[in-house]
Amino acid sequence: MTHALTAMLHAWQTTLDQGGVARAVLVDFKKAFDLVNHNLLLQKLLLNGVPHFIIKWVFSFLQHISQRVRIGTRPILN
Repeated sequence: MTHALTAMLHAWQTTLDQGGVARAVLVDFKKAFDLVNHNLLLQKLLLNGVPHFIIKWVFSFLQHISQRVRIGTRPILN
């Protein structure tokens, strides 16, 4: 994640230094994926011809999502 942010900032700065314009839209998709069946999503991506490197990226993203439910003061990890 840090490398991606550094590369993005470098690209923006280079563009701005050359007199260009930098625009960005940053979206946090984490909450959206909490509501979706992950296996079904990956299957639909595969069936719809999404490139394998993107499917691998989505799979990696989904593997590292965790949820936490707190009851009282004790966290219960899911």
